[in-house]
Amino acid sequence: MKFRLLALVSLIACLPVTGRAQLFISEFFANPSGGTDSPLEWVELIATEDINFSVTPFSVVFADNGSTRFGTNGWTTGGNVTYGFDIIAGTVARGDVVYVGGSGMAPNGIRLRTIDTGTTAGDGFGTAATGGVLGNGGGVSDGLAVFNTAIGNVTSSLQPVDAIFFGNNPTGAVFLTAYQLPQNDVYSGGTMSVTSFIGPDPGGGETIIASGVFNADTRTWEAARQWSVGALSDGASSVLLTPVPEPSTIALLILGCVTSGIRMWRQRK
Repeated sequence: MKFRLLALVSLIACLPVTGRAQLFISEFFANPSGGTDSPLEWVELIATEDINFSVTPFSVVFADNGSTRFGTNGWTTGGNVTYGFDIIAGTVARGDVVYVGGSGMAPNGIRLRTIDTGTTAGDGFGTAATGGVLGNGGGVSDGLAVFNTAIGNVTSSLQPVDAIFFGNNPTGAVFLTAYQLPQNDVYSGGTMSVTSFIGPDPGGGETIIASGVFNADTRTWEAARQWSVGALSDGASSVLLTPVPEPSTIALLILGCVTSGIRMWRQRK
């Protein structure tokens, strides 16, 4: 019995942590210069855990709201309002900076999912649009959301794991009350309202960049994200992850697991 208990404790200690994998928004490009925004729009994400998307799928949704069209069914409205991207293949490691969006995006970093949004419908919902599938902000805020499930499982009542709305008129949120909000550094869940946080309004050709500090062990923001206009940082993020494991720490952990396994094997013999 003692051997079995020790073996179980050792095995648990040496298994990778699961169920905590997340992707957070760290940068996005919503308003390309000129009138043809597709397929140039994109969002940058940073991984806070290792993720195998064939096992743990994620999805991203772009929203393009307006005074005469908006998300009556929240993130799943579809049509010319919301557009889905399914992330069901590939892997990322903690700290990886990756991209989702139009096939003509400027970043050359790791691309998890790209679609020619000007000619091809979205995954699950959303119609192609040469004028873009991610709105430019303005008087009725537009937004992006990340879900830790495949796009087919996203419902109008499902809370995303991360999201950001942006524009220049908080009162425009009166049209957006069907959108579910995450519990993160700027939102406390619930649905969009006139008091909800709204990020900067991007001008033509401007990138919106977040800076902040996220503790991947405690799953908390040590410094909330600050959103501002900036320049594309291809393959790099201004959102920092902490703590950063030292190579020696990782080596010691692996050595400890191996040593523990050898000891159990000898005891069993």
